[in-house]
Amino acid sequence: MRASYLFLSLLLSVFSISFAASFEVSGEAEASAIGSYKQVDPRAEVMEPSETVEHALASTLDISFAFKWDKFWSATAAFSADGDGTAPVAALDGIAIIFTPNEKMTLTLGDLSYAEGAFRYYDYDDTGDYAAGMIDHDVRGVQFDYDSFTAGLGFGVEDSKTYMLHLAYSLNLMGQTIRPYFNFQSHRTGMIGNEIRTGLVNEFVFGESFNAQLVYSVYKNGLKKGTEEWSHAITFEPTIQLKSFSVKLSSYYALIYDEAESTAIDAPEYAFIYAEPGIALNPKWSLGLPLELHAMTLDKDASLEQFFVGPKVYFNPVEPLAMEGFVRLGVPLGEDYTSENDSPYVLLGLDISFTF
Repeated sequence: MRASYLFLSLLLSVFSISFAASFEVSGEAEASAIGSYKQVDPRAEVMEPSETVEHALASTLDISFAFKWDKFWSATAAFSADGDGTAPVAALDGIAIIFTPNEKMTLTLGDLSYAEGAFRYYDYDDTGDYAAGMIDHDVRGVQFDYDSFTAGLGFGVEDSKTYMLHLAYSLNLMGQTIRPYFNFQSHRTGMIGNEIRTGLVNEFVFGESFNAQLVYSVYKNGLKKGTEEWSHAITFEPTIQLKSFSVKLSSYYALIYDEAESTAIDAPEYAFIYAEPGIALNPKWSLGLPLELHAMTLDKDASLEQFFVGPKVYFNPVEPLAMEGFVRLGVPLGEDYTSENDSPYVLLGLDISFTF
């Protein structure tokens, strides 16, 4: 009888603690549809234009659950569904327990993800695929944060022989941020299996009229002589805002890179430049005109350049909801195109998204 009473008391205590926790749900949802006619895209190894109109659909849903029991203890759990079509498979991204002893220090135990220097450029801004610095690296381990310093150590989720160390520090100098980062990953197969990702992510802000991101990134697979060579890349992405007029710019170039001999970079091409002048018609509607020149390949010896141009319409009826529509003309310029795939082609797209 007493044992039953103690069990019941413990069960009620657990429930009371659970219900005492504050609970928040946040996330983002996005859906896109793109139609194309005679598109040629060497980045995706599409070199033969289709004679019919084709379309592609993509959907994304990210959900994060946050629990907080008191000023010291909290936890998170995240789920995501991301892929082609209208019903991508959902998966658990991870869970973590967070201990915050004071305002400057945090200790996190569980599933961690590290990415550095996300592109501002709209087509490469998902760090799951591309990054100016480093794409997503996922581990299960421990992370220590103190003020602007982060140190993480854990086991890689890709295989049972991988572990990872991640270090980063955000230095604020007169309102400008300089963030050096270092990521070391070992597959426990000797010096050949080691990987290094390091670099600088710089954020500059000068009033409300100008801000920019400057990223210098370095990549190396294998630390033994005779392995892949070091790769270096630089990205500069400024934004100019003058009342209702704006200009968004992105430029990327792999400074030291050879596709056959160097470590792979975290971009689908070795160079591109993008400029989009725009004007806000009112708080809800704005127009832009992207102008883009792309290398379209990781091979610096290839000549597969393309030029993109076309209007873009932005509609934001309320703050968390966004819609974009565009028409884009693609013009192959490189000498490696033939008479069969050097014709201009058209893309039409619509993207809807909201946060919660």
